[in-house]
Amino acid sequence: MRLGEKVRMSQLADKVLPLPNEIYPVILAQLNSSSIARFRSLLNAIQYERPCVNGNDIKSMGYKPGPYFAPALEALQRARLDGLVRNRQEELDFVREYLAAYEGAKESV
Repeated sequence: MRLGEKVRMSQLADKVLPLPNEIYPVILAQLNSSSIARFRSLLNAIQYERPCVNGNDIKSMGYKPGPYFAPALEALQRARLDGLVRNRQEELDFVREYLAAYEGAKESV
């Protein structure tokens, strides 16, 4: 995988997050200037672009806690990194759509 523009930030994050932080300077030393900018942007996004929505918000939407919470929040983090969601309302809509696939996840009221 190259640090070209066609690679999504979430894909890069999948490769970078398992690495120890001490390796980042070594990676930076191997990159050209545009890739350095993209790598730094990735590190900033990982650190600062956290979703606003959490498990409590999902419960407030009427969903029962279950094994689908973690994948929904992981998908939301990926969408946030990729710029597919930019604010709280978009995050809520994303999670609602994601969880619609889980039969029985919604509590009957």
